[in-house]
Amino acid sequence: MKKSFFFLLFVLFCIDLTALNFKPKQHLIQTDLSYAAERGFERDEYLFSLEYFADWDCAKAFTGIQNYEKVFDFTAGSIFFPPVLQIQRKKSNLALGFEGIYHLQNQKDIALEQDFIFNCHARYANKKDFSFRYLIGYGRKYTNIYALPKSVGFLVDNTVMQGLLFDKKFKNDFEFHYYVKNFNMYRYYLFDFLIHDFGCSRIFKNNVKFAGDIELKFADQFTTTPYLSGLWFKFSIGYCFRSSTKK
Repeated sequence: MKKSFFFLLFVLFCIDLTALNFKPKQHLIQTDLSYAAERGFERDEYLFSLEYFADWDCAKAFTGIQNYEKVFDFTAGSIFFPPVLQIQRKKSNLALGFEGIYHLQNQKDIALEQDFIFNCHARYANKKDFSFRYLIGYGRKYTNIYALPKSVGFLVDNTVMQGLLFDKKFKNDFEFHYYVKNFNMYRYYLFDFLIHDFGCSRIFKNNVKFAGDIELKFADQFTTTPYLSGLWFKFSIGYCFRSSTKK
């Protein structure tokens, strides 16, 4: 288990840290400040995170860390849309893709969690910069609770990953999105939790990006009466590096 974990961590680091050598179409360094009001660990907490994103025509890579008093998170992953699985039309594009994510969460003096995620994406995009994605996948969570005897080992949970993602970009580099998923960059819940994300961003002429998000987490959305169990407000600032083409 330990050998597999460290090997996967090494591979994911190599993918993201060497992304600069493959001349992405656009890459972004971003820092976030979030306020979280959630039942459990994140009751009235301020969270700091740092992320890196790289975009190509057919792929995306991302990695990030988040830290506050009680929890440290690390996430790395990538999405690939093979050209052979894309249908290009005059005004739209249909594509199928695959996503792999690894997430590590260390809850101080409580537990260590590891998530291995594999998702399939179906994407529609048109010439007006509107895109829609549906994803479905499989998640496997390993939890080591420090209070339990070592002989117990890791607790294992399996879950279904699902999500709908809507994104609209405008000519002035303003973007609006709405996501509904049972996970986000640093939180990977079991199937009965859903996160609704409303966000917008803008990249200015000096390549500085400002963004804001509101996330609502609902529990028992499918089984009993749903209730609001978490709320996040996030403000982000970043710098975008774009590839230049000379005519």
